[in-house]
Amino acid sequence: MVGIDPTGPYPYGNTGTPFARAQRGVQLFQETFGQNPDAVIFGSWFWDTELMRDRLNAAPEGAFDVKAYLNEWGQDLATFMAYVQELLPSSMRILVSTARSRYKDCHTSVEFEGTAHPD
Repeated sequence: MVGIDPTGPYPYGNTGTPFARAQRGVQLFQETFGQNPDAVIFGSWFWDTELMRDRLNAAPEGAFDVKAYLNEWGQDLATFMAYVQELLPSSMRILVSTARSRYKDCHTSVEFEGTAHPD
């Protein structure tokens, strides 16, 4: 599941709020395994920096507030993690946050083109 902004737009054509998508994911997990997951891993690759770069480039000089954007992103993540805690109170929550590579393939060093990662 990607995209934690409560109002969208969501990447890769996803629809529905992150809360609805999380609820559906839990439902699918329960249907498949007959129980709640032992752990939920939040992979925050901070791909939102791409969106931040796009907004920064589109805004007039000095009009984009990077600090406000990062604060909003952090609040969205905290809100979503709190929601998952309510949804799955006995499941461990793990947050992994790593900057994404600027390369599609680190072995060949083929750079991404444009603003969206093709993976």
